[in-house]
Amino acid sequence: MRTWQCFLDLQTKLAYGDYAGVDSPYSGAIQAEARRVIAAHNLSGPTLVIGPGGGTERAWAGSALPGPVTFMSAHAPDVREGEVLGDMHDIPLRSGGFGLVFANSVLEHALAPYVVLHEVRRVLRPGGHAYFVVPGFEGDEAGVGPFHLHCMARQEWRELMNKTGLETVVGLDQDGGVRAHRYHHFLVRAVQVPGSHATVHEALLEAARRR
Repeated sequence: MRTWQCFLDLQTKLAYGDYAGVDSPYSGAIQAEARRVIAAHNLSGPTLVIGPGGGTERAWAGSALPGPVTFMSAHAPDVREGEVLGDMHDIPLRSGGFGLVFANSVLEHALAPYVVLHEVRRVLRPGGHAYFVVPGFEGDEAGVGPFHLHCMARQEWRELMNKTGLETVVGLDQDGGVRAHRYHHFLVRAVQVPGSHATVHEALLEAARRR
């Protein structure tokens, strides 16, 4: 666990420096597209937002996402009163407690996205939904530099979600400008975890029960 925390702390520092609460130039466009998809599917809360960005994401979440809304960040300086300090690889919240999990430009920072997606599936109630936005890496940035650890294509993300019991409801691409070229949006639904991956999921549920 000490090694894991060392990597987590290092990645957070490399990606965000001393303060994570900044907006990207594309935040407004991403939020508008996510709002449209979420409203069209009449999703229900409570909602967990993992790794909220700048203040605009918090304000946007209050009007666009079904409440009540819980914010969780692994970056201590960015955690505000009433929010949760926690690692997305080991979410310190009860199983089945949320109808929606939202994470914008977060999964590509994960040390182990397979583990993160299992944890998202764990905290979702059956039939609940998650909404993920990940940057495409076809542009100049292409995952180079300290910010992104997992620079997978859309179909690879989708397959990993399927393995962890997150079935794609909507998958779409959005223009991201010069650097990212596009952002991939995924609305997924919590279904039965398939095959041998169900054993992993049951172990996570049992570990959460023992906490």
